[in-house]
Amino acid sequence: MDKEDSIRLIQLYGSFKMLWDSKDPDHLNKSKREDSWRKISKKMKLPIPELKKKLDSLTEELAEKIIQAANELREDKAMIQRSTQHVALRATACLQRQGGHFEQFL
Repeated sequence: MDKEDSIRLIQLYGSFKMLWDSKDPDHLNKSKREDSWRKISKKMKLPIPELKKKLDSLTEELAEKIIQAANELREDKAMIQRSTQHVALRATACLQRQGGHFEQFL
């Protein structure tokens, strides 16, 4: 599956909220979930097990990249300090404006 197909799979999967959102009322409805996978399979012209395997692979790849980025950020002490100061500045501005719009004052 090439990059374009992977993007298409992610978009299709995302359009069926019951597949990924545990708060969706149909999330536990097995027949609706299976029907959603059949629709994705038909549009992608690939078998469901292959699509699920690819989605699992993409999920693992994303998790690895997030962990790697988090580890790199932990090592950048100056960036952490700047971010902390920026959050404090924004929180103070928000409090001064009593929760109102404050972006123009930063």
